[in-house]
Amino acid sequence: MKSVQERAFLSYRHNNPLLNHSGFNLVELMVVVAIIAVLLAVAVPVYEAVKTYAAEEANEANMRIIHGAVQMYIADHGVPDGAFTSEQWEEKLKTYLMQEWPDPPPGYAGRYKVNGGFQNYTISGVTKAHKNKE
Repeated sequence: MKSVQERAFLSYRHNNPLLNHSGFNLVELMVVVAIIAVLLAVAVPVYEAVKTYAAEEANEANMRIIHGAVQMYIADHGVPDGAFTSEQWEEKLKTYLMQEWPDPPPGYAGRYKVNGGFQNYTISGVTKAHKNKE
């Protein structure tokens, strides 16, 4: 025979619909998994596109930084005599860069280069893997 406390608990549980439900059934779990899969199917390509866009913008910003350093060098030292190699430009621009010579974003091959003299110089870098942008 059941005690008064056991009968009171069973009566409470029987009358409370929240306590009657013991867990999720398989269909409910599959619906949740399907919803998560749909969200991931939408989110992953968007994330990749944003990551690619950010890397391209960082790459172009690095090229603008180098261009600004060239302009500051020319403002301080005047028009250079003749053309410089990329290594010479890199050495001359060290004091005009706030950091070391910029590297391309992760996943981008190559290195930024400056070639030529004052009136005709070229800043080149890699904007997408294995494609040069000047």
